[in-house]
Amino acid sequence: MGYRGRHFIRERVWVCGDYVEADIYPVFQAPGQRRKKSRPTRDIQERINQRDAERKIARIAHTNFTQEDLALDLTVREPMEAEEAVKKLRAYLRRIRRQYRKAGTELKYLYITERGAASGRVHFHLIINAGPMSRDELEEAWGLGHANSRRLQFDENGITALTEYLTKSRRKKQERVTYRRWTGSKNLIRPEPVITDGELTVKETLNLADAIERRDAAEMAAELWPGYFLAEAEALKNLYNHGTYIHLRMARPETWHGRPPRAEYLWGELGEDEP
Repeated sequence: MGYRGRHFIRERVWVCGDYVEADIYPVFQAPGQRRKKSRPTRDIQERINQRDAERKIARIAHTNFTQEDLALDLTVREPMEAEEAVKKLRAYLRRIRRQYRKAGTELKYLYITERGAASGRVHFHLIINAGPMSRDELEEAWGLGHANSRRLQFDENGITALTEYLTKSRRKKQERVTYRRWTGSKNLIRPEPVITDGELTVKETLNLADAIERRDAAEMAAELWPGYFLAEAEALKNLYNHGTYIHLRMARPETWHGRPPRAEYLWGELGEDEP
């Protein structure tokens, strides 16, 4: 049988502009003894790391950027090592920053480096704040290959679809694509969670998880965070410790674009129960 020690419920809540994210999970206590540590499998840990990276970048993007800002894709025409391409990108960003500062605006950005394993060609995916330069000027200033820009499109999930796309490993034209760690400018606000212990009871948490499994958790979530409405709800049961882990994403009505959001639900189990 899995571990069944005493526990309380912890909430970690990030407020990011028009969006709120919350993790609700048990914290186990075992007075007088040390619980045996349990490590997830490599596959599960990779999925957890991927999910955490996606959510972290989305929170930073939602805190620092708006629909006035831009997504910018840059391609390096000639094959080269990623490190050399990053140097060229940084030189490009320095040129852009000088133009922004002349107009009294600070440049903010985050970028992810993508490199085709076979071709060696490097691509950069950036999110930058709007400034004195037009989209055409930003594209022309690159000069090392293809450049394309577009306005950020926010909805009840913010730009989560974009940040998930940028961080996932995938195949492109039958060529394996690899990613390096994302990088952001120093002036980005990195939201920190507000942590609350014991405000939600175990029973309330299980009731919320049951509502997520029934795909009917919108009302309960709105009671927890008035003024926000449910966009995404995930509940996972850990079969080792029998704890339930909940993730919620909420949005203000201003993000609806004339239609109420349809919450996305996910329910599942992780790990293996012990005999």
